[in-house]
Amino acid sequence: MSGLAGIHYFDQRPVAEDDLQRMIASLHHRGPDRSAIWHCGPTGLAHCMLWTTPESLHETLPLVDSGGQLAITADARLDNRTELISALNLIDQPPQTLSDSQLILAAYAKWGDACPAKLIGDFAFVIWDGRRRQLICARDFFGVKPLYYYYGPGIFTFASEIKALLTLPEVPRRLNEARVADYLMERLEEIDKTSTFYQEIYRFPPGQTLVIEGSHCRWQTHFRLDPGAEIRCRSDEEYTAAFLEVFSEAVRCRLRSAYPMASMLSGGLDSSAIVGLARQMVPANGQGRLHTLSAISNEGVHCLETTHTRAVLNQGHVEAHTIRPDQLSQYTAELDETLHHCDDLFDHLIWHVPLSMYLLARRYHLRAVLDGIDGDMVASLSTTHHINYLIRAGRWPTAVREAMGLQTYGYSARNLLYYNSLSHLSPYIPAVLKQIRRKFSSERDLFQEAIAGTIINPDFARNVNVTSRLQQLYENFDTTHCSTLTEATARFFKAPRLTVGIERYGRIAAQQGVEPRHPLLDTRLVQFCLALPWSQKINRGHTKIILRRAMAGRLPESVCWRTGKEHLGPDFFEAWLQLKRDFINEIMAGQLNRISAYVDISAVRAAYRRCLQANQWTEDGFPVWQAVTLTYWLSRHKL
Repeated sequence: MSGLAGIHYFDQRPVAEDDLQRMIASLHHRGPDRSAIWHCGPTGLAHCMLWTTPESLHETLPLVDSGGQLAITADARLDNRTELISALNLIDQPPQTLSDSQLILAAYAKWGDACPAKLIGDFAFVIWDGRRRQLICARDFFGVKPLYYYYGPGIFTFASEIKALLTLPEVPRRLNEARVADYLMERLEEIDKTSTFYQEIYRFPPGQTLVIEGSHCRWQTHFRLDPGAEIRCRSDEEYTAAFLEVFSEAVRCRLRSAYPMASMLSGGLDSSAIVGLARQMVPANGQGRLHTLSAISNEGVHCLETTHTRAVLNQGHVEAHTIRPDQLSQYTAELDETLHHCDDLFDHLIWHVPLSMYLLARRYHLRAVLDGIDGDMVASLSTTHHINYLIRAGRWPTAVREAMGLQTYGYSARNLLYYNSLSHLSPYIPAVLKQIRRKFSSERDLFQEAIAGTIINPDFARNVNVTSRLQQLYENFDTTHCSTLTEATARFFKAPRLTVGIERYGRIAAQQGVEPRHPLLDTRLVQFCLALPWSQKINRGHTKIILRRAMAGRLPESVCWRTGKEHLGPDFFEAWLQLKRDFINEIMAGQLNRISAYVDISAVRAAYRRCLQANQWTEDGFPVWQAVTLTYWLSRHKL
């Protein structure tokens, strides 16, 4: 993990060194080991380094090539280094002396702005090409590495975090009220991959390259999943062996570290599978034992996740670290620091469990942490989605068998078959008929349905047209016109939901000086799983069937073949709000009216009274916390 920033002026005025220094100083938590700036005329680059990989120990960024015409700043970890070194004819240099940024710069020198398509890994980088007088920016397919930008009159500026952009006087500090509505509706966080809480400041879209030449810009997509690819093996055993080979490589290449490695371990299949492989690989790399980070239940509280976590830990070969809800008080200073430095309001809503594990990583000086994002999409299917496509294909006996199997997860086989039978007719309903139906639907009913259960001020919701925003959200997941299940799955990968989850993890990890790594989001593994037959993903009610088969014998049977989930989130949320009770009371007593234009104050106060009467926050604390954090965030950021 690193922090990067930069400025490019279109009117050719020189970049001021002080501006770059302010930008990079605001990102110190992302790279405390080394920082530097480079500027030449109207272009300036900055970087702060967190050492993680062996090569990063000797890396200097920004990096300028020997001819002085190419300069790069980057936050990158490349996973196809061997292939790149060969393709770039760098085989005469010891690999350990070649940094990832050197490889990217060499790739640009060879392939130009097509170079991001040659890279496998997590990256955000910006290159200044002095010969062509152009700036090239790129971000990895899933958006693991963050990048924000402002493109305004006479200036393009970028950074790993918004706070760095806001140090510049040219960047406006104007609230994006539509994003406030998204926050109050919560599910609208997933509406797109670019918006932020500031007007005119954007997230750089994942999987894209931006080329700026003069005052003109050109966007291009550098990676796409191929929904037409197919993998065919002769048996389940062959499929499992092929999967295990690709999955193992996805884990192995993310263990490249100059420091001890760690992995989250929740007791779920995804993180357990990663630990099951990594704990054998880490000692073989001479890195000692794998460290595990687990959020567990309080003593005396039965929790299935904790039981499964301990089952994996009991297999040994790890250095285990755990945190309980009743131990959060030991981390009050770190939690308050995260609350105060939060750029994105959404981070307040689900941060408690993953943040707890990143707090553990920080305490034990663990710089890079693996996690299980997002096995639910990669190694499986939407739990019931395949039934729709089986019915479309006329494969009723198989559809019935699968529906019966899903009863293990609490589904009704009858309802699954009934509703999927109806929904499979949707592609055949002409668009004009759907428009007529929407036209004659009551606008008032649609609006009331949209805001039900939220604390959003109805007048504010109308002003930002939340029903239209919800319609846009639903269109992100509309697969009714996808002809195959693989095509529908690929569409899910393109939807913003996965990106916003990755970005949340990245932001809260960065505050603790931790680099998150996601083996299940290796693009080679994702493409492999996308090309698998559906029967290798879900079978007779068992989701992630190929992952279960691959881990049989490597994990406890109770973990490998578990069904269902329990969540510790509410317990950690309750503990955190109890710790912040004085903070909540202070804002509720004297500051809440500041957000009356956005929030239904009476609904918030009613929820607050119920929390006080019950002396617990699990049921009604969420809307109270939404309102309190919105009030605090607007005040702290002077909006």
